[in-house]
Amino acid sequence: MDRNDVVALLGLLLMAGGLVFVYWPLALIVPGALLVALGVTGARRGGD
Repeated sequence: MDRNDVVALLGLLLMAGGLVFVYWPLALIVPGALLVALGVTGARRGGD
């Protein structure tokens, strides 16, 4: 885990925390959609 991973993780946590306080269903929808997109992208590349 390098510095960019830590920065991205902190950004994701801050964004998720902000979504919880503003509109809590978005806190589930947005990360869920991102994870689905990440999974599809990984599957296209032939990852495990």
